[in-house]
Amino acid sequence: ASRGEAVFFLDDDARVPPGFFARLEQKLREYPAADALGGPNLTPPESGPFARVAGALLSSRFGAGRMSRRYRGFPRDAWTDDSSLMLCNLALRRRAVAAGAAFDEGLSRNEENLLLARLAGRGGRALHSPDLFVWHERRASPGAFLRQCFASGVGRGQMTRLAPGTLRPVHVAPLAALYARRN
Repeated sequence: ASRGEAVFFLDDDARVPPGFFARLEQKLREYPAADALGGPNLTPPESGPFARVAGALLSSRFGAGRMSRRYRGFPRDAWTDDSSLMLCNLALRRRAVAAGAAFDEGLSRNEENLLLARLAGRGGRALHSPDLFVWHERRASPGAFLRQCFASGVGRGQMTRLAPGTLRPVHVAPLAALYARRN
């Protein structure tokens, strides 16, 4: 139903800094080939102790591998794939939606990852810009954080069933480590 050039998705526990939409408009003009645009989702500075630890873990290569770029960003604008963008901070151009970019409602999570992978499969391009950051709340307790990670893993499994070519070794590393520990 949107009539604009782009539609922007923002989670209810995320907020944009001042000037964000002006920067987004600038990036849309600067990168006309970008079908999807987004940036890092940073831990708010006023977060509690565990939320800051969770944010540090997510933004480290040790904690999140390639996907840590979602949380720490790139040093400058970069063309990317679904490992660097999240739905809590994502703009889609009208043409991408008109060409069939749509969320799969059968997924419990990771719907943006499948959308971006399918978009790339049709030749669409995604841009990550550190200028397009948002402040995104982290889970405040270890239990809530682990439940979030588990739910993301379930979503990745659903996505893999629909698009097997999107599975990467890093996605199964936690299961492999758990299996090795039990045996």
